[in-house]
Amino acid sequence: HTSNYIVGLKEWYEKKRLKVNDVIYIGLIDYDRKRYFLVTEDETRVESQDDLGEKIFRMLQEANQPLTYKEICEGVLEVEVNEENLFSKYIDNILRKDFRFIEEKEEMWGLFDWLSEIKKLQLRMLNSEDNENLKKLLQKVFEFLGFETSVVLEGEVSFILAKALLDYKTYNLIIDAKLADKKEDKLQKYEHWSELSKAKEETGSDYSIIFSPDFDYDKLNRKTTKNKVTLFELRWLSNLIEEHDKLPFSLGNLESLFLLDNTIKNNMFQLLEKRKILYEKIKLVKVIINILYQNSGKRLYLNGESLTKIINQNINKFTGLKRVQEVEVEEITKIFSLEPFNIIQITEMGSIILNYKPELAKVRLNKIIGEIF
Repeated sequence: HTSNYIVGLKEWYEKKRLKVNDVIYIGLIDYDRKRYFLVTEDETRVESQDDLGEKIFRMLQEANQPLTYKEICEGVLEVEVNEENLFSKYIDNILRKDFRFIEEKEEMWGLFDWLSEIKKLQLRMLNSEDNENLKKLLQKVFEFLGFETSVVLEGEVSFILAKALLDYKTYNLIIDAKLADKKEDKLQKYEHWSELSKAKEETGSDYSIIFSPDFDYDKLNRKTTKNKVTLFELRWLSNLIEEHDKLPFSLGNLESLFLLDNTIKNNMFQLLEKRKILYEKIKLVKVIINILYQNSGKRLYLNGESLTKIINQNINKFTGLKRVQEVEVEEITKIFSLEPFNIIQITEMGSIILNYKPELAKVRLNKIIGEIF
């Protein structure tokens, strides 16, 4: 303080062989415990971002599971960390810029290699920095969605041809990908309108699409309208990949995305709303089976009307389920009372009875689906 100099470092100075005008760094590690770091300028050059990245990579490999940001900091710094310290942003920057690492959830970091192939494809697509690489990734995405793909050339420009082979309902897409200039946040210009139109005509494609992270719609509107081109943001495609991975969309349903009488955003919303209705029906099957199981020992016989009442009276217990109509319940019970399912039995008096416990019903369903496909 008032003395304006530091004492107690003689041995450390001698050990480091410091001379006049050599630079050292002193910084805070732990405010509560008054712990500081003390390093020479030469030592800071040794622990580069690449070296620290390797250290973090080895740490995660050995752990073989995600680690918290705090655990990674403590492993790298080799000190206990209770709050943000001088190196926090430095280590955070390494984690976010090195593609080997992925934040699986908030403050939990793992290795990119641990992800599923679909998740890897999704992230590579979103983080692509090269137009040709992005096109190759898009080709893989459309194959994952069920399209047959190939590359077509128009002069020196290449496009992806994606075919939805659906007999007389077959439709084709001609696809290009373009990243914005590095100085721009949004794609403001596209140079290959004529080549795209010509490729669409020659391949007999029904829709032409340009993919990019974001678009300046005002600047592109006149050209897209004139050439009947759809602009498709990568974040929407990323959402589509996630949903398709949970439960595949049919190629027929996917065509609704590309219709020009609405925006992609609205088309996507409508497609996902239909998906919500489907999920509700699947949840309703589960709810019906569980209610029938709980009722099985009570000798209380349920029919379509009483079963519907029980579901609606307890609707708050079932996440994501809306009030149901009796006709919906009867439709589901009828389907699952028939072969090959035969999970539910409907008696001559109209009573609905469960033939299997819920866990056995699930096993039976999975086996039936496996046999069919």
